[in-house]
Amino acid sequence: MDYEREQARLLRLMNEVLTDVEFDYETDEGEGDNREEREDGSDTEQDLDFDTDSDSPDEDLCFVGKDQTTKWKKDAPRKNVRTKAKNIIKHLPGPVGPVKGLTELIDIWTCLIDDTILNIVVENTNKSIDSVLDNYSRSRNAQPTTLPEVKALFGLLYFGMLNQQHFLK
Repeated sequence: MDYEREQARLLRLMNEVLTDVEFDYETDEGEGDNREEREDGSDTEQDLDFDTDSDSPDEDLCFVGKDQTTKWKKDAPRKNVRTKAKNIIKHLPGPVGPVKGLTELIDIWTCLIDDTILNIVVENTNKSIDSVLDNYSRSRNAQPTTLPEVKALFGLLYFGMLNQQHFLK
């Protein structure tokens, strides 16, 4: 009941202000020095929706944005309403599965890229090295690579990315 009386009082005050503003513009045309004009394009401006032929009662209780489509409710949502099931978080965010208890970065990285993947990289790299071995006069210029060398290369590439050295090739 108090809310409705307060809304009616605010509506009366707003109507008085609107009629006073119209009256001031009509009578004080010669006095431009003491008057401040409000810009209509203000970012903080909010319009009230005064449509009396609205389709639903919810439309009467909202602010309408400058784009005439955005609506903000004037009242806070009720506190005694049950939260919808789709808004309830059922699983806590964070790592799951084999990574859940790991804290060291190297352990987490080995869960993502394990030795089987790195062995495939080593095998294909060695095949590529063998295919260009005839282009070199000394065999030490094209030696096969090993698993620790590939891990060291990836570590250097990650370290270079952390230091933002994008010029590494």
